[in-house]
Amino acid sequence: MQSKYGFRFTPLALRDIDEALSYIAETLTNGQTAEKLLGNIEKAINAACEFPFSSADRKIFLV
Repeated sequence: MQSKYGFRFTPLALRDIDEALSYIAETLTNGQTAEKLLGNIEKAINAACEFPFSSADRKIFLV
């Protein structure tokens, strides 16, 4: 089923993800874990697009 919702990354978010994956793969020499993390990020994004209102309700407090 195709979701009617999409997502966009900010340049900062893309840079942060790239740096985290590069650190895990290159500095820690654990490419398998970097791939797993990327897969988990993709799953989370897909779930948020498919069910955008599934997160816990948040209350707004006015001061």
